[in-house]
Amino acid sequence: MINVFQAPEQPKPLNTTSIAAQAIDVDGGYRFVDFNGIIQDFLNEERARLDRLNAIIRCDALPHVYASENDMRRLCELLIHLLLPRSPKKSKLFIYIKCNSLEKEVLPAIASCRLHFYDICFHTNSCNDVSWQATHERVLTECNRICNRYSGTLVSASGSSDCLFKLTLPGKLF
Repeated sequence: MINVFQAPEQPKPLNTTSIAAQAIDVDGGYRFVDFNGIIQDFLNEERARLDRLNAIIRCDALPHVYASENDMRRLCELLIHLLLPRSPKKSKLFIYIKCNSLEKEVLPAIASCRLHFYDICFHTNSCNDVSWQATHERVLTECNRICNRYSGTLVSASGSSDCLFKLTLPGKLF
């Protein structure tokens, strides 16, 4: 079994039959990747584990992110795996993913695509404290590096906030 917190030696090959693969090609090697499709693919692949852990994941309409599909898959996988407990809990774990538009355009180099930044927020009913963040610092750093490749950011909150992660990435709502 692969340890979720270790990066694989080689990136996973693209699943061209995936929902997220219905992306729109754009100049420069990046493309519009359907973040909802990536979440749906994850749910399909992990259905048995999510059922065993008593976890429910829901999401709003999320943007098509201007990025590499492999990077967005890895980012989604890492963040959701951080939220999942190692063993089943008595109460249900809810993960709710929603999107907010920031109403600011991205870098001039790609502004011709009319991209905007979007916050993709991961809300949960589980509590994670500062020690949890310290334990998972390596994974959070990897996630932040992925976001930085696309002029984005990752903010990880702790304490009483139900929003545990906030990604800011360029994209479009279609």
